[in-house]
Amino acid sequence: MLISIVVPVYKVEQCLERCVDSLINQTYKDLEIILVDDGSPDSCGLICDTYQAKDDRVIVIHKANGGLSDARNAGLKKSSGDYVFFVDSDDYIKEDACEKMLPFLENSRADIVMGDCDVTEEGYECYHYADLEVGKKFSGSQYMKAALQKKTFPVVVWLNAYRRQFLLDNGLYFKENILHEDVEFSPRAFICAKSVVYTGVSFYHYVINDTSITSQKDKRKHCKDIYETGLSICELAKKTCDNKLCRLLENYLAGCYMGVFRSGKLYKYGSEFVHKKYALKYAHSFENKVKAFIFSISPKLFCML
Repeated sequence: MLISIVVPVYKVEQCLERCVDSLINQTYKDLEIILVDDGSPDSCGLICDTYQAKDDRVIVIHKANGGLSDARNAGLKKSSGDYVFFVDSDDYIKEDACEKMLPFLENSRADIVMGDCDVTEEGYECYHYADLEVGKKFSGSQYMKAALQKKTFPVVVWLNAYRRQFLLDNGLYFKENILHEDVEFSPRAFICAKSVVYTGVSFYHYVINDTSITSQKDKRKHCKDIYETGLSICELAKKTCDNKLCRLLENYLAGCYMGVFRSGKLYKYGSEFVHKKYALKYAHSFENKVKAFIFSISPKLFCML
């Protein structure tokens, strides 16, 4: 079974070799490693070319800068594997990651195969999905419903392997020119998925750093994009999901919006980012209803509490 690994590359020259080394040194060898140089202004492009010259499994795409979603889409279109992993270039995976995930890919042929990750930031922590039976098949909607009820729905795409033909058949590409693209992508993917499987395999090293997009202090674009994503996903859920899942997704996305608003203290920028009706309409849990109520009274107070 051929496995494709897509790596968007942009301004990560200090840690790129760690990432790519973890891929080329996999104990499972039937891989295609697609490095997408997204117009990086540093030496990343040269580093990618060096790896391609040394290992014929490495494919390099050089393109003008278009952002993370555009780079992932370029890699997906170039891929030819049975399954696709998306690895961020400032992270890395365990050397036996593909070998340990392989039996689940081969035996289940599921649309989405889920794993776990280790979080690296001044210490070590293993993130596990809660209360999922290893190897059991769910529909994507069944999984989302259970996960959202338990508040254990990580939307990050690098935790999963995706059957490539499933992505292509459903037009599951990443929306470009937005932040929090995984929040927009993952609900669509799971809604479409007829089968998902949890492996219990912790294969990914997620490295938290101060230079990531999500750590930026100016959250105005974050808030704008997460609000518009919420509107589009809620509209999709109304058309394709049962009422319970629809409400769970609405509540989750309302929480995402209020969380970004609060972390960025966006009341400072006027009314442009204040969407009280949205928060009140889609907050369904008791916790989110309380937050939305305070937010509707005073966005500034909401951020200060």
